[in-house]
Amino acid sequence: MGFEVYYPALGAVALFAILTQIVAVMAGMGKTSRGLVPGSMPVADYGDWLYRTSRASGNAIETIGIFAAVVGAAVLAGVDPVWVNRLAMASLVFRVGMVVTHIGGIGKPDRSIRTVFYMGSWLAHTVLAVLTLVRVF
Repeated sequence: MGFEVYYPALGAVALFAILTQIVAVMAGMGKTSRGLVPGSMPVADYGDWLYRTSRASGNAIETIGIFAAVVGAAVLAGVDPVWVNRLAMASLVFRVGMVVTHIGGIGKPDRSIRTVFYMGSWLAHTVLAVLTLVRVF
């Protein structure tokens, strides 16, 4: 069995990387247009598009390493590709949903639809990690 059976999962990681970069550029351009110093955050206000975009960027950056690690570990361990591909794609869909709701200001700042998207990706990552551990031990 070659890596090609995992192409959907590997593609999901690549797509999430692209999404992470796009959101980072959006946040960076927004900060520049307001004259903010690189690395700074706008005032914490969920009513502000730039603050939400900056938070979405930070959250994506915080998550991509975990996502890539669990997908990579599952692939290298030879976890059933059907599960790896499904869980990686589910995580990608949840992450896209989270970015859209976060930037769009949909729902409350916490315990809203964005939280459901976050927990969906968290669950997918956790299941991938557990499947990997079962496989290697």
